[in-house]
Amino acid sequence: MPSLDMTIPNEPRNESAPMIQSQWGADLPFDILSSIFLLCLDNSNHQFVVPHSFSLSDDPRTSFSRVCSRWRSAVLETPFLWNDIVLQLDFPNIIDLGQHVLSRAPGASLHLGARMSQFQNRAPTRPSLEHFINMIIIPRAHSLKTLELFVPFPFVKAVLALPYRVQFPTLEALSLRQASIGTIMSSSSDIGIAGSIPNMKTLELDLRWSNPLLEGSIGFPLDIIPWSQLTTFVNLNAMPAKKFVDILSFCPMLKSCGIRLERLREPPWFPQVTALALERLHIRFSYSVWIDRFLLWSLSLPSIRDLALKEAEVGLAWTDTISNFLTNQCGSQLESLYVASVRMCHAFVGPDGFFNFLVKHARTLKELYIPLFSGLHPLGLAALRWLLSGNLSPHLERLSLQAFYWPTSLDHLSTIVIGLRETIEYRRGVLRELHMFFYYDRQADHIERAVNATMQEFSKANIKIYIDVFNSNQIQGNLAVLEKNWFGYYV
Repeated sequence: MPSLDMTIPNEPRNESAPMIQSQWGADLPFDILSSIFLLCLDNSNHQFVVPHSFSLSDDPRTSFSRVCSRWRSAVLETPFLWNDIVLQLDFPNIIDLGQHVLSRAPGASLHLGARMSQFQNRAPTRPSLEHFINMIIIPRAHSLKTLELFVPFPFVKAVLALPYRVQFPTLEALSLRQASIGTIMSSSSDIGIAGSIPNMKTLELDLRWSNPLLEGSIGFPLDIIPWSQLTTFVNLNAMPAKKFVDILSFCPMLKSCGIRLERLREPPWFPQVTALALERLHIRFSYSVWIDRFLLWSLSLPSIRDLALKEAEVGLAWTDTISNFLTNQCGSQLESLYVASVRMCHAFVGPDGFFNFLVKHARTLKELYIPLFSGLHPLGLAALRWLLSGNLSPHLERLSLQAFYWPTSLDHLSTIVIGLRETIEYRRGVLRELHMFFYYDRQADHIERAVNATMQEFSKANIKIYIDVFNSNQIQGNLAVLEKNWFGYYV
C-alpha cells in the first residue's frame, strides 16, 4: 500500500524537527490502537456479518486493516472487535469461514448469531448439522453471552438436545427460531439443554411442538428454562391465554414480554394475576371476541409503561371495558399505548371511558395510537383538543388517530387544527409526529388534497404529519401495514 506522505508541498522541511512516520500511527502500542478502534465502533456497526461485512467499505474493521500491516495485526488481535458475529448459513464453506473469524475473539464475552436468508420448506443439506454443533457451538459454550439462531429445524432440535455436560455458564440471552418445516416430537425429558443455562435472562422462541408436548404445558416443556429469573420472554407461536397467565405467575422478575395467544373460545374464567415487574407487554390476539374481558378479568399491570394490544384480522375496538382495564388495572406510569382497528364502524365505542383513561394517564403518555371514534361527541372532541394542545399531555411525542369518516369528520379536523395552533402558540408539549387516517364510502380523490391544504400552515412547525386515505370497503388486511408504519417492524 502506498505510504501516507504528510509533508506539505512547497514548504521547506525543518531539519531539527522529528521525521513524521510515512505510516501514521505505526509505532503506537497495540493497546492504544485497540482503544482507538473500539471508539470507532458503535451499536450500528459493531455486528460483523460473515461473509457480508468483508465487502463493506464502511466497516471500520475492514478499513483499519488496510492502513498498514501493524494496524492489521492490531485489528485482528483485538478480541472485542470480533465479539458480535453473525454467520450467514446460506454461504458456501460458512463453517470454516466462521471458525476463522471467531478465532479472533478467544475468551471474549461472545454474541453469536446464525441465520438463513429466509424460511424454507425443507432443511438444506449444507452446512452439516454436525459441523455446526461441534465446530461452532460447543467450543464456545463457555464464552457465549448471547445466542440467536434462525436455523434449519434439525439444527434447532440438536441445540435443544445438547447434553447436560455442555454447559453455558455465561449465556444470558437465547433466541431459537426454526428456518425450515419441522415439529419437535420428543418428550421434554430428552431436552438436555434445560439444566445447562443457569444464568439465562432472555428467551425468544419460534418453534413448533407436537400436541402431546403442549398438554399441561405453556406452549413448550416447562423445564426448559429457569423461569424465576427470566426478565424478557417472547413466544411467536400462539398459546392458550390461560398458559400465558401461568407464565406471568412463574416469572416474578419479568419486565418485557411479547406473546401471541390462541383464540378465546369462551369467557376467560381463571384467576387474575398481578405482574409486579412487567413494564413492556405486546400481545397479539388471534380473534377479537372476549379480548377486553380477558384483559379486565385476568391481568393487573401496576408497573406497565409500554402496552400494545394487537389483533390479527380487524384489530380492536376501543370499548368501555378496555378503558376500565387501562384505568383501574394499569399503573400510573404508562408511556406508550397501541390499540388499532381497521373497521371504521366499531373503531371507538367508549368515549366516556376514554376520558377516564386520559385523566389517569395523560400526564405520562409519550406515544398514543388509538382508533378514534367516528361519531360526534362533545366530550371526545374536547379530549382530542386537549391532547393535541399539550395542555393535557405535555410529554406526548407521537399520536395516531384512526377512523375519521369523510366528510362527517370535518369537526374532528377543525379540532385538530385548533389543538395544533395552541401547542405552537403557547409552546406547550413536544408533539413531533401526527398520523391521521380518513375513510370514505365512495371515490373521493380530493380528500387528501383537502386535508393537506388544511394542515399546510403547520409545515414549518417541526411536526411531521402523515395522512392516509382509505376506502372503507377495501381497508381489510392493512393492519400489518399500519403496524409496521408505527413500530418500524412487523412480527
